[in-house]
Amino acid sequence: DGTCTNLANNPEDYFKSSPALKGCRKCESGYGFGTPDDTRSKCFPCQSGYISKVLDGKTQCVVDPTCVECDNTKTQYMENNGYTCDSEESNWMIANRCNANQFWVTNKYCRLTCYEGGVGYGDGECCPRVSCTKCSNEPNQSMTNNGQTCAGHSNSIERKCYENDNWRVKQFCQQSCFDAGRGYEGVFCCA
Repeated sequence: DGTCTNLANNPEDYFKSSPALKGCRKCESGYGFGTPDDTRSKCFPCQSGYISKVLDGKTQCVVDPTCVECDNTKTQYMENNGYTCDSEESNWMIANRCNANQFWVTNKYCRLTCYEGGVGYGDGECCPRVSCTKCSNEPNQSMTNNGQTCAGHSNSIERKCYENDNWRVKQFCQQSCFDAGRGYEGVFCCA
């Protein structure tokens, strides 16, 4: 019947390997069958910033609620030169300054990038980076025919976006809808 019975300790951590196989296997603590958005059939280690948790009867890797929201505050030098903590020009600074330079440690510059590079400040695990999408801002055909842009057409943004079936399917004005707090499900636009 697809269930596993008479198992010790944490029966919710046991799952049928496949309908073709008899028996069950255990997904150990710290491992999960992907994330809620990533349905894997094999048990994998949860990556840094994630923990295993039973959701909907299946162990999955979810964001660790004890993780620290880390920012990427740039140094004045980086700011003056147009660098970000993730830019190629900053690689040397990340490798050599993060937890090795007291000024950086005190100010926690590039905290997330330092943590991801294995040279964090030792003050907790940073939450995983939220992946973002480079969003388009394409208007629908009617707006285009009338010379209107997404940014200059707040009336459509207020009435359409995720509430209109056609807009939702074609994701018109992605960036403007996101910026107005009316973005499409599963789409997190990059700044």
